[in-house]
Amino acid sequence: MQIRVEHLQELDFRGKLLRVRMPGTSPIDLGVPELFMVAEGFDSNDASRLGFRQQDVAVDHGDGRGAVVAQADFLAGLIEMLVGGRLRQRISSEFDADGKEYWVRQIAVGHENDPEVRWVLIQVPDFKTFDPIEAGLVSADIDQDSPEYFAAYQLLVYDYYIEQASHILELPKKELKKVQMVYGPKMFSLIEKMGDEARVATNGVVGGDSFGNGHFLTSGGAMTGMVGHSAGVLRYWQARDAGATPEAAVRDLAQSIREGTQGWLGVAQEYSQAVPINFGAERIAEIAAASGLDTKARAPAIDATRRKRHSLLPLDPSDWRRLFLRNGRVLSAPLPELHAMHPALRGQSATKKGAKVTVVFVAPVVTPAALPFVDAVLCQPGARVALVSEHSAASLPENIRERLAAHLEMSLKQTSDVLEAVERATALIGRLDALLGTADVQVALAEAREALRIRGMRPQAARRFLDTAHVTRTLQELGLTVAPAREIEGQQCSLEVMSIGGVPAWFAATRRNANGAARMIVLPREIDDPAGADVRQKGFAALRTLETDTGLSTITWTRRADGSVVISGVAPNPPDADVVTLMGLAHKADMYRAWANGVVNGLFAPIPRPFASGALFFPAGNGNADISARLERMRREMGDILVEPAGRPDGSRSSCGTRRRQPSSTRSENSPQRFSQPSFRDLVAIDAGARRLRLLRRWHGSCRTAIGNSRIRFSTCWPDL
Repeated sequence: MQIRVEHLQELDFRGKLLRVRMPGTSPIDLGVPELFMVAEGFDSNDASRLGFRQQDVAVDHGDGRGAVVAQADFLAGLIEMLVGGRLRQRISSEFDADGKEYWVRQIAVGHENDPEVRWVLIQVPDFKTFDPIEAGLVSADIDQDSPEYFAAYQLLVYDYYIEQASHILELPKKELKKVQMVYGPKMFSLIEKMGDEARVATNGVVGGDSFGNGHFLTSGGAMTGMVGHSAGVLRYWQARDAGATPEAAVRDLAQSIREGTQGWLGVAQEYSQAVPINFGAERIAEIAAASGLDTKARAPAIDATRRKRHSLLPLDPSDWRRLFLRNGRVLSAPLPELHAMHPALRGQSATKKGAKVTVVFVAPVVTPAALPFVDAVLCQPGARVALVSEHSAASLPENIRERLAAHLEMSLKQTSDVLEAVERATALIGRLDALLGTADVQVALAEAREALRIRGMRPQAARRFLDTAHVTRTLQELGLTVAPAREIEGQQCSLEVMSIGGVPAWFAATRRNANGAARMIVLPREIDDPAGADVRQKGFAALRTLETDTGLSTITWTRRADGSVVISGVAPNPPDADVVTLMGLAHKADMYRAWANGVVNGLFAPIPRPFASGALFFPAGNGNADISARLERMRREMGDILVEPAGRPDGSRSSCGTRRRQPSSTRSENSPQRFSQPSFRDLVAIDAGARRLRLLRRWHGSCRTAIGNSRIRFSTCWPDL
């Protein structure tokens, strides 16, 4: 391919850029170089003339909605307020009517010491249409070209924009509406595109944004083009110096350009990057022709919703340059810092109305696993707690018993017994603010809440969770695959979700592995979390549809070899004690108290996960005589990665402060052998090397003879735990 260089001038003609040769100049002929690259940014005219075409990138997120164009729609506005020389970004969740989760971004871009330069970009979730007819603002037979239709559409767009902008700016909507806007809100689209083949001539390739593009906010375009693709050119000449033919070297270069762009797209696929467009009639026709669907069709698929949103009010591209002024004031004061809690959670009114809060906790059998939850509720400031159980007060640990405002010992065999117990407890400590209890009395507690008008899960929702057929049918209606865990081959996992008023506030996920009779549970760091966006979308949708309220729920699921997800169970209850302990180790927080703060006060702030943690469950060895020695050997080899061994060598266990010896005649080889050891809960490894990880895997692999039957929790910041 011969190359000529011309001095061109760009002219804006009816919203399009035209290039003409600068008068008085002549082309410069460079001849036929061995290699050239076209890298002129998105939508290169020169690449197009060489036959190069970009295609929309489709991504299947594994959420049951199929492959959709990697595209994000944004509303842009210029608000006159000071954000400073920084970029503020927020990522949050929005949910459609079916409870499916959509990640949306709000972005504020400012300029140092200049309150008049403040762009705010608001991502539109894929289920949002801004249809004035659906919103009931205009009649169904209205002319879409009428001023009334346009005004109603603009009102919907503006209201949504202000609502979302208030989240990123941390300003009330009422105050934000008083600020002057000199532009917008206007809608544009970011579309991820990539070419099929980088090579466009015997001696030429397309690179940089001209070949493919992700989202501009990742800075991936500059990095991919200037670093990745340029490095490919360097390797081209190195290969030529090493004796490779031009044909082989340029073929390798084209492949490296494609691989580099795919890496960028993998990072930016949640967004998409392209020149801002306003969905003119041509683009709408292209989408419709490619899909074969009517642009006015209303369907649950993402593309259908986008097409409808785009077709409501197609705009001429020149509209982007049209001034749209909303009078108001200019804000020069610094913005408040971003709040750690989701706005939907902040909108939940707390259970606690004053300095005191009254709580009844119902636990027919006060097991060791239940005691930490009772203790966490007692630790809440101002909490007056009554415990209802079938145990006597004397059987409770002293540190629990002495802090109770009341204790009722009574039979709790029937639902009516629970209702009676709650009424008696109310008479002792006053009107209730919260009614809590163990999993076996959730239906009775829900009925009591409804009778006493206390916030929490309703009776019909609690009953539905007990109906396995109903839960399965509900999940299948959401498009989820459901099957018992024993019938599925793959990586078994769990997803624990803390909800406030039905809104997911926090989550954690574990992996479960088994090696013979030995088992291992691992709670990885956030960078290695098994619950990706697809799992969270499915889990959150399930909890929302099943009408969970405030509390910690558990979802069991399996990741099959092909990457698909199968749900095996949903329960509105916390996981077992070992998982809660692992949460505390990995998050460096008391998760029992965090749970109690949520269910008692309606407050739960996000908790980062700086560590990984895990629990090993070993089967019984050859007896109890050498268990302590084996444990000590393991501790020496693994060091402070071993956080907390648990158990007693004599097989005894603690129950509500009393010790009971397990009869030796009933003890089988694989029965729990607990042994007394000091707690190593605070010895959390800050930096664990690969040697310790190999030791850990070796102990797990040879666990039948390693240390006998014990439970070991470990914590480390190593990402590949």
